[in-house]
Amino acid sequence: MSIIKIITGGSATADKLRRDQIWLAARDNAAYIALALLVAIFWTVSGDRFMSVLNWTYIAQQVPVLSILAVAETLLITAGFIDLSVGSVLGLAGFAAAAGAANYGVPGLLGGLVVAIAAGIVNGAIFSYVRIPSFIVTLGTMVIVRALLQIASGGEAIYLSDQAGAGSVVTLLNWLGRFPGVLVAALVIWAGCWVLYNKTIFGDDLKAMGGSERVVGLFGVNLNHRRLAAFTSAGFVVGLASIVNLARIGAATPVTGSGMELEAISAVVLGGTPLTGGYGSIAKTVVGATALVVLSNGLTIAGVPPSWNDVVRGLLLIVAIGIALDRKKIGTVK
Repeated sequence: MSIIKIITGGSATADKLRRDQIWLAARDNAAYIALALLVAIFWTVSGDRFMSVLNWTYIAQQVPVLSILAVAETLLITAGFIDLSVGSVLGLAGFAAAAGAANYGVPGLLGGLVVAIAAGIVNGAIFSYVRIPSFIVTLGTMVIVRALLQIASGGEAIYLSDQAGAGSVVTLLNWLGRFPGVLVAALVIWAGCWVLYNKTIFGDDLKAMGGSERVVGLFGVNLNHRRLAAFTSAGFVVGLASIVNLARIGAATPVTGSGMELEAISAVVLGGTPLTGGYGSIAKTVVGATALVVLSNGLTIAGVPPSWNDVVRGLLLIVAIGIALDRKKIGTVK
């Protein structure tokens, strides 16, 4: 081989390596790039209406619930699982929290946590021990839980301000549901999940299971216990989100949480966590959720009809999955 070919070949290899590095950097930081681009676009299109303090306060009130749901989903997707029921569970848990608060005051809010944890346990147990794929299990429970919410509520909303026994709860939730209280609550939950995800053996096991469950099992980890623990932990986080959401809107309705499972998954994949699992980031998931809220808010301010808003978000989900998906592991989504 001539020296010219060696030099040319080496140059081509170096160029390919450089392109791969740029692509990986873009993929790993897709959430930050998307958020920056969206802010720049809507600032240009809508000017001060978009960049006003009032509008960004509104955005800060919208981000926490979606981001907390997305963080719960991150725990599962990192391990290669998925939960399509988080939106429905958010609604039923919120209704349980509202009904409990109306009858028992502040302690009654724990009813929401109990319902969400129970849903996580049911999902995890069926997936772990009956060995039905998580996609199918949670698709079924999504429908069942939404139906249970309709039955329990009778199609009627609970407005805490109208409940005689919920006076102390209303005072607490009024602070929790508004800026900056809602952001403080979200920061505490984000921080707790970040520690669980990055600083514990459980978090390490989730990432390892997303890489290869078989290998994790060979190291003596009880996979069924870990699967059940993952869904239970996610259920707990969804329960927290339901209380924050109840505080934000002041009511529990039969349609609360509808469609939020897809928004949560979108935030996760936009944050760089592939549906095949193996790695992820709590912080980038939160940024991904923020980008989605900014997108919805910006389109509304720009006068785009809600139906086209959904079209744009659907396209963004497809693009995000295309960027984050590890195609070598396409057959391992559980």
